Amino acid sequence: MTGTPLDLLSLVGIGSRLLGLGRSEAPAAGEEFAGVLESARKGELDTGRVVVSGPGLGVDLTSDQLQRLAHAADVAEAQGARTAAVLIDGMVIRVDLASRTATASAPADAAVMPDVDVVVSAGQATPADATSEVLLRRLAPAGPDQTQY
Repeated sequence: MTGTPLDLLSLVGIGSRLLGLGRSEAPAAGEEFAGVLESARKGELDTGRVVVSGPGLGVDLTSDQLQRLAHAADVAEAQGARTAAVLIDGMVIRVDLASRTATASAPADAAVMPDVDVVVSAGQATPADATSEVLLRRLAPAGPDQTQY
């Protein structure tokens, strides 16, 4: 029997179907989108995008504050906002959501921020864990190693 290369390819296709190769266990696109939409509604969406301090911000933000700002930015962006005023640690930080840049800051008790689409709370500061740099510096001995053997 003589065949063409296309005949051989069709045999490979039949064999892979018989063995169950190439089947996708991924959820349907509609189910995946519905899950993402529900996460966004609950404020659980995490895009992994970071927020950076802009040159005119006027305050130094800690890594914890930047992390909380990023989460607040995710929540605001999921609601369709383009700019957000984020309440964090007694301050209000204006965040441009497209560039993920913190552009302005003001004390929360006297803040007026025009042209923002949404106001979001970044929540409370997370307590330092045992691996934080601050805790390690406090636990480190002040002088040379004092270990007794």
